[in-house]
Amino acid sequence: MNKFAVFHLLLAAAGAASAASPTELIFQTDAVSDANSLAKAKAKSSTCGNVNVSFRLQSVPAADHSALDSMVSYYEASQSRYYITAGSSDYAKAGFPLMWDSGAVCWNLQNRSTYLQGIYLHEVLSARVSTTGSFSAADWGVIGQYASCAKTAQKKIVWSEFAGSSWGWQYFLSLLAPSAVGSLPTAAKNAILPYKDVFVFLWANNRNLTDPSQASDLVLAKSLVEQLGTTANPVGYAFPWGVSAQDWQWYDSGADPAKIAASAIGGPVIDAYQQGGRYFQFEKYWTSPGFDQGTSDVRSYVRVANGCTDQQP
Repeated sequence: MNKFAVFHLLLAAAGAASAASPTELIFQTDAVSDANSLAKAKAKSSTCGNVNVSFRLQSVPAADHSALDSMVSYYEASQSRYYITAGSSDYAKAGFPLMWDSGAVCWNLQNRSTYLQGIYLHEVLSARVSTTGSFSAADWGVIGQYASCAKTAQKKIVWSEFAGSSWGWQYFLSLLAPSAVGSLPTAAKNAILPYKDVFVFLWANNRNLTDPSQASDLVLAKSLVEQLGTTANPVGYAFPWGVSAQDWQWYDSGADPAKIAASAIGGPVIDAYQQGGRYFQFEKYWTSPGFDQGTSDVRSYVRVANGCTDQQP
């Protein structure tokens, strides 16, 4: 085990982290679809450490749901927990709608097996605001329909954004401020406030750190999502929260993702865990040595924080 992992394990043993609610490790399925990779990822769960492993399924919005049905069947057959990506900037980039039709999403939330944990939203806010200037009332209406169905089905909505400024989490929070009035704030509040307990918010690290403005915006996104995890936010509700750790940070910064250090992956996640974050998505190069060891370091840290011994699963 590397020095970074040992250092944090010692901190955990000293009680630096609390071990309250379950920890969720979510792997994007692009690199976790064969049987060996699936088994390796699932082995990062821990009963004693209260660590769950889930997978994020991503299928472009379509009238024919056969591609999504095939993915769901595969992961359910392997008895794997999973989330369905209901909206993604990647969908829009490929020329498809940004978000799945709410009827299709609600059907999945209500009719899939208990292996379905909820839905995942990937950069839908920043994708829309950066291109049109706002997340429309109609967009918020779709989110509200998702949330209503998720609440009824007792599922989660995990929502990740990389932007912190006026087209990211800052924009999101401004609409929810008690003083915010107008059609957009009203639509946002109607989509979020009645369903607060279904939402989980993540900040994502896929920024070019050689660009000072992007590096600064990443820090802002991190601080705002941490704020969402406390009652010191416009909603006054402490949402579950966490981090989306992505290899795109290294691509965008001109580095080699295959040479990512374990500490670069595990560090931000362990730091978030210490502050109360419990949901962590890994995208997508997790089979590289850095991602593999980094996620194992997270598991080890959480297990020690929960008082587990080597003999306990």
